[in-house]
Amino acid sequence: MIAIIGAGLSGLSTAYHLKDTEYAVFEKEEEAGGLCRSVKRDGFTFDYTGHFLHTRHPYAEKLAEEILPEGFNRIQRRAFIYLQGRYIPYPFQAHTYSLPQDMRKECVMGFIDAQNQEKSPPENFLDWINQTFGEGMAKYFFIPYNEKFWKMNLRELTPEWTSWSIPQPTTEEVLKGDEGFRYEQMGYNPSFLYPKRGGIELFTKAFLPQVRNVTFRKPVNGISMKDKRLLFENGEEVTYTTLISTCPLPHLLDLIEDLPRDLREAREQLRYISVINLNLGISRDKVSDCHWIYFPEKEFPFYRVGFFSNISYALAPPGTSSLYVEITHHPLEMRNAECGMRNVETCSTEGGSLPIVKETIKGLIQCGILKSSDELVTALVIPIPYAYVVYDEFRKENLSAILEFLKGNGIYSIGRYGAWEYSTMEDAILRGKAVAEELSERLR
Repeated sequence: MIAIIGAGLSGLSTAYHLKDTEYAVFEKEEEAGGLCRSVKRDGFTFDYTGHFLHTRHPYAEKLAEEILPEGFNRIQRRAFIYLQGRYIPYPFQAHTYSLPQDMRKECVMGFIDAQNQEKSPPENFLDWINQTFGEGMAKYFFIPYNEKFWKMNLRELTPEWTSWSIPQPTTEEVLKGDEGFRYEQMGYNPSFLYPKRGGIELFTKAFLPQVRNVTFRKPVNGISMKDKRLLFENGEEVTYTTLISTCPLPHLLDLIEDLPRDLREAREQLRYISVINLNLGISRDKVSDCHWIYFPEKEFPFYRVGFFSNISYALAPPGTSSLYVEITHHPLEMRNAECGMRNVETCSTEGGSLPIVKETIKGLIQCGILKSSDELVTALVIPIPYAYVVYDEFRKENLSAILEFLKGNGIYSIGRYGAWEYSTMEDAILRGKAVAEELSERLR
């Protein structure tokens, strides 16, 4: 029997593609979806931060339509960067026409200089930024944004994750962008699919009628590689032939009772950052016409603000707006972030409201998204402990060996946090499919 830990998108995709192969899915939560879930609060629907289905592979889009027939809207991205009091179309590096004249010149000339220099392989992410975009773009956007996001020296990061996630325009494209041309299709996410009638969980939960043997409220408490045995929190045990884990890799390694000492030590070197996902319901329609906005400047505590109500009208009551605000922090840095106040002007540390909400509201008023008179209908904090994997030298040198060791012992660790990678919903679907097909072929 193939055991699958986790009924998130990776686990559900694996189960779906295993077809008639014997399997069982064990999920610790009361419902499916993992981070692709939604929460209803005071008439609003909030996702576990922004989860959109960006499709590059025809199969993923075909499967989505089969799982949720006629259930998606295709939405053209409206994304911006807020810098020095103005909105620059995303991606920054291709739209310098929106910048002040002196910044435009510094960014474009710096980019051209960088392209004309002889390049050796960058030693770290900071080197990659300077080599790829030049000093001007690095100074005004890439360095401040990434330092705010990663909360660490950028020399500690490696650049192998950048090839698909950060658009790299040509010199011709940068020059056209400086003259006012808009690149609506640049990057991996120019458009995306999103459910018509509710949150992102409509998609993940649509897998459930297509899969079987899913047990909820079934947290795994231990794993024996030698005996191929799962021990559950309630004391029950099951044996497996192959284990597919979609839980975060450090947690998986913690669960394995007979893990070699060197891998236990390696587990401590796997780094990641956490996110506070602050969701706000505001009693004013259309507080912004964007889908999301990036904030590189230090005076704003958040790095990104998104607008659920601009993605689907079904996510907020008529005449209101719903926002998601993302703030990164180190995993051990606990930040209390609830707010009981109703008027954004009075949101403070008094009366049960707390500093991170006050800072966020202040920043949203400062950049003009909110007005001091806006009424806060609801506020919901969703902590995301594992949010972004840190690509550092340790990961680069050791991750493959860790995953190969697990695979050699009949354990596949997949998904964004299982494979310890920066990936998309589509990647989760395709990786589940690939593992299921590999195992099904082996059993024939």
